[in-house]
Amino acid sequence: MVQEVTYFMHEEYATNMFESCRDVQFGGSSVLNLMCGEYGVLCTPHRWLTHLGSTANGYAPFDIIYMLGNDNVDGFRRHNPYAAECHRSINVSAPYLLVCCK
Repeated sequence: MVQEVTYFMHEEYATNMFESCRDVQFGGSSVLNLMCGEYGVLCTPHRWLTHLGSTANGYAPFDIIYMLGNDNVDGFRRHNPYAAECHRSINVSAPYLLVCCK
């Protein structure tokens, strides 16, 4: 049974994901305030991922340790795909617009 996963993520991708979600609104406030747990309005990309990857949040089935950085590790490339902005579609054949973006 998996108890923990280490995920080598590029700092740029973590920041771009965070920025993409920054303006998503729920109940009149940033969804990141909810998704960042105890950090709330003091949320950062690292704190957000730490909260999402923790079994202590009551939702993650196992702990995910996000190892953020810019350099490859032991021959492995850090995960760094395109992170679409909140209001942009990543699928040009099925564009969408999130009305919850500012």
